[in-house]
Amino acid sequence: MLLNLTFSYLVNIISKVIYNSSFTNDAHKFSSIKEEFILAVLAAPLVETIIFQFIIIEILYEKVRKEIICLISALAFASTHLYNVLYFVFALIVGLAFAYLYFIGRVNKKAFQYVYLTHLLYNSIAFTLSHL
Repeated sequence: MLLNLTFSYLVNIISKVIYNSSFTNDAHKFSSIKEEFILAVLAAPLVETIIFQFIIIEILYEKVRKEIICLISALAFASTHLYNVLYFVFALIVGLAFAYLYFIGRVNKKAFQYVYLTHLLYNSIAFTLSHL
């Protein structure tokens, strides 16, 4: 997680230099910090986990190799994070990690919880750092 946050910070700096834009999507303007917290920290990880891990992986589980499923899940996840090229690559890597975590959690039937809570924790840290 710490390595992921460090990588995220470095990509943010590179993104600002190369693209003269933020690592995050400037199109997301929230009316309050409370609204931002609810949507970015609680709702987004929930909806994204349902769509990009649970639905995709469970539909393809018996039909496609696990490596391909992870790639499909990660590409779908990254495709909704098209703020710039670097962020897409970063989201692709995170999407692969979430898909892999989902498969690990499937063994003890806690896949959804593992991914959702990890995503929520990551977004919570990012939210906190962005408001320091």
